[in-house]
Amino acid sequence: MRIFVFPFLFFALYTPSVFAQESNVIETITHNAKQLAENNDYEKAVILLDSALIRHQNSLSLHYTLGEIYLKIKDYTKADKAFAKVLKLDKHHFRGNYYRGITSAHKGDYYNSVKYFSKAVHINPYYAKAYYNLAISKGHIDRYGDAIKDLNKAIDLDPEYYKAYHNRGYWKDMIGLHKEAIEDQQHALDINPFYVDAYNTMAEAKYEIGDQKGACEDWKKALNLGSYIAEELFNKFCE
Repeated sequence: MRIFVFPFLFFALYTPSVFAQESNVIETITHNAKQLAENNDYEKAVILLDSALIRHQNSLSLHYTLGEIYLKIKDYTKADKAFAKVLKLDKHHFRGNYYRGITSAHKGDYYNSVKYFSKAVHINPYYAKAYYNLAISKGHIDRYGDAIKDLNKAIDLDPEYYKAYHNRGYWKDMIGLHKEAIEDQQHALDINPFYVDAYNTMAEAKYEIGDQKGACEDWKKALNLGSYIAEELFNKFCE
């Protein structure tokens, strides 16, 4: 009869109340790590999470919080590893996919960033930044048409997303749609009149269609906002 004692004892150790205690411990550790990070004590936050993961290696929230902290300190390689573990535990985790897109892009791995951002927008099709970052990654691998479509979606979700207007105009300029590019840059500037990149891109598009005066006016505005690129181009084409 003794042979049945040990399995029953083992089962008794893992009752719902024990699981609840484990969950509370993980929640407390996660909270404390976030507090340390908010106080810029990233090293202690990482040590706390790494120590907790020795025992709770299958805790999605611990891996996710660790990844967030590595993102804050711009350690994209370690952040990527943390979010990879998140996705191993839950491949449909929206933020896990989104942040793997971010880490892949920062490492210059745009094919993988497209892969993860695509998964993110499939899971949550209402997050404008995911479409925006998907578009930027596609642009880096010369998929300009697809990038423009994704930026259309980002703008539909957030009509005040001036960076989306700017980048859509940038890609349009790349494929020869100069007048549409100018319109997008103007939309960006209507929302944020101090956005230097929009002035520079609009100037280039105007120069392409032969509007040198308009281009020089835009480079001048960008120059006044502190753009070294605009200063170089203004001196080259407008003096």
